[in-house]
Amino acid sequence: MDKAGNILRALLSDEQLEQAGLYSSFFGAWKDIAGDKASHSRIVDIVRNAVVIEVDHPGWLQLLKMEEKSILQTLQTRYPELEIRTLRFVTGNRSGESVMKKIRERKLCFENDKPLDTKKGLEHIDDPRLKSSLSRLAKALSERETEK
Repeated sequence: MDKAGNILRALLSDEQLEQAGLYSSFFGAWKDIAGDKASHSRIVDIVRNAVVIEVDHPGWLQLLKMEEKSILQTLQTRYPELEIRTLRFVTGNRSGESVMKKIRERKLCFENDKPLDTKKGLEHIDDPRLKSSLSRLAKALSERETEK
C-alpha cells in the first residue's frame, strides 16, 4: 500500500504541495503564536487576506484583541506569502462550523468586502429609530460617494 505522501505527490503539482505545506505550517503555528490563549481559540480560515480566528468566549476574544497588533505582525513576518492584512475575531464553539457557515453565506463581513446592500442589512434591525438613523446614514454616505 502506498503512503499518503506518495499519493499526494502523484495527484498534486509541486506548487500545490508547497502551498499545502505553507498552510499546514500556518495553521499549526497558532499554539506558538497565541500561547496560552490557543487552547481557547483557533484559526478557522483566511478570507480576503484576513485571518479568521474563532474564540470560545468573549473574554478570550478581548485578551487576543489586546495582542492583535503583535499577532498580526508575527503572522505577516512568518508568512509574507499569505499577504495577511488583518485579523477577524469571532466567538463560537471552536468547531468552526458556525463560522464557516457565516463565511459561506457572506454574513461575516470584512473591511475590504464589496459594498453591502444596505436595504438587505437593515431588514435584520428591529428597532425602528436605529433602522431609520442607519438608513439616513447610508443614504448620506451613498450621496457623498457619488459626488467623488
